[in-house]
Amino acid sequence: LKIASAIAFPSIGNKFFVTGDSPGAANRFKSIKLGELLALANPPMLLQDMPLGALISVNFFWQCEVVSHCEPTVVVKRLDGGNGFVQKRAWHARSGGNETRDAVYMFGLRIVIDSAGVGRRVSWTLIFIQLGSCLALLRLAAILADFLMLKLPQERQGAYKRCKVT
Repeated sequence: LKIASAIAFPSIGNKFFVTGDSPGAANRFKSIKLGELLALANPPMLLQDMPLGALISVNFFWQCEVVSHCEPTVVVKRLDGGNGFVQKRAWHARSGGNETRDAVYMFGLRIVIDSAGVGRRVSWTLIFIQLGSCLALLRLAAILADFLMLKLPQERQGAYKRCKVT
């Protein structure tokens, strides 16, 4: 088997991440035998244990900071619950005025491959917006404290006004 996987996050960067492109990384799925792929599942699967076929999923999960290199986490699992994978086809024919139908059941392995992920990047604009909101809320806290202190009894109000730094 030859499995290639990649992902891009166009809204936050124009880099295209490909499995095995990071320094020191290798794409073990570039040329993998079916038995090796099934052994990566948890629990490992054997072809002999699948007389009715199987529905196998290979998921590539990416957690990327888009300014650096990124490699996926790969999860291999069986989706059919041990029931196998069957595809039914029917061929219709007409001979001598009679209509016949041949039903063929095909068993095999179906491999579903998915590549999904989350890309992250620091946004200085959003950081400054959050800081501005925080400072505005801090000012609101001071105004709220002044308002509450003015609702205290008269002798306490006087003490608050004398101690307040303006």
